[in-house]
Amino acid sequence: GGGAGTGSISPVSPMNSARDEPSVFYDSRSAPSRIYVTGGSGTANGEWLDLGAMAWTASGTLPSSLLSPAVVPYSSIGYFNLGGATVYTGYSEMTTDGTNWGTNSPITPTASIGRSGRADFPAQGKTYLFGGYPTLTNIVGYDWGTGTVSVLSPTLSAGRANASTAILSDGNVMIVGGEGVSTPSDACDLLNLTDPMNPTLSSCGTLVGDIGVFGGVLAPLPNGDAMLIGGATGTGSGTATPGIQFYNHTTQSWSAGNPLPEPRAEAASAIPPDGRVILFGGRDSSGNPM
Repeated sequence: GGGAGTGSISPVSPMNSARDEPSVFYDSRSAPSRIYVTGGSGTANGEWLDLGAMAWTASGTLPSSLLSPAVVPYSSIGYFNLGGATVYTGYSEMTTDGTNWGTNSPITPTASIGRSGRADFPAQGKTYLFGGYPTLTNIVGYDWGTGTVSVLSPTLSAGRANASTAILSDGNVMIVGGEGVSTPSDACDLLNLTDPMNPTLSSCGTLVGDIGVFGGVLAPLPNGDAMLIGGATGTGSGTATPGIQFYNHTTQSWSAGNPLPEPRAEAASAIPPDGRVILFGGRDSSGNPM
């Protein structure tokens, strides 16, 4: 059975640029490992956090300012930016060295990505992306080794953008909330990837707050539970919330936890092997980038 923990919150070194709706990738290909960050409102560049020195290094300029792309690994030290709201959902851009970015090119096969939930499986070399702008139901797979994209079935229970996702300790992927969710039974999807090309979906209960909360961070807990951190509620860009909710995997139910020190929505996140959940950027309750 699962029980909610309280955890602890502490700051890390700030980024060089404030970013609302960035994308991040925890990259263990380098030593020490680093967290690569791209995109964000008004920020057409990338940077990475060295997890040994806990210091930031600026990367190259992107060809476009992207909101919530999906930055994924490419080749030995490069990256792809897949999609990006609102006008680049069907495009990608690539760097082979982590610094110098190429121009936008169409994603093949055709897929819309941007403000999509994601789940990374390093052992399998796969990334899965869920839904997206404006309110999509698609599930897209990306293969790290071949650099190729595939569109999978089934689709999500409801169209959703800015949904929160996490890989639980049992290997299932949880997809929570999102813009476009209006039915309680659609608030939480569980995706079983035992057969990666033919995943299956089931429901995982309804939230204790707004069922359409979007842009939060969903973190898995070692006991099989999960924690939903922050997000926004309402229409349009919404209003950032400091709320935290816990999921009990045994009862498939949600409960409220201790809030963040300040409201935060649309942050990106990464979970290093030491179990910390690190939040990057986002926006505060006044809509300012953090």
